[in-house]
Amino acid sequence: MGYVLMRLLLLKYGKDINASMDEKYEIVISVASGNSSIEEIKSWVKQHCK
Repeated sequence: MGYVLMRLLLLKYGKDINASMDEKYEIVISVASGNSSIEEIKSWVKQHCK
């Protein structure tokens, strides 16, 4: 749910995620399991946003 909301917000502002399905899966699982800090999530989004 969080990934979908993030993507919708990015699309609203003309951005999108540029990552493979595996990369998207990894970040979603990492966030859901509590293994990613806010800083790590922000960094991932910045690296994969186009």
